[in-house]
Amino acid sequence: MVDASKLVTKALQGAALTAKALGRRMRVSDSAIRRYGYGDRTPPPPLLKRLARVLRQQARFLQRVSGALEQLARRQEKRLWLQRRSGGRRGRKRKR
Repeated sequence: MVDASKLVTKALQGAALTAKALGRRMRVSDSAIRRYGYGDRTPPPPLLKRLARVLRQQARFLQRVSGALEQLARRQEKRLWLQRRSGGRRGRKRKR
């Protein structure tokens, strides 16, 4: 079974890329990423293409994690619903 805390951790880590992580994925220094972010430098077109690719990969990753979280939520909702439905009738006598 998938652990919800691990999925949430993955989602949080995946959603926020640091300049260092982004630079590593784009094969440029983190200081260059910061300079592009501050507007001190303009990234060349090949670098913009790499950035687009990295962001698409990131989006696909987040989509997979969000899908897993939704499935987990549905399973837990179903389990709770079944517990409430059956738990209220077993072993208890009705009050009159």
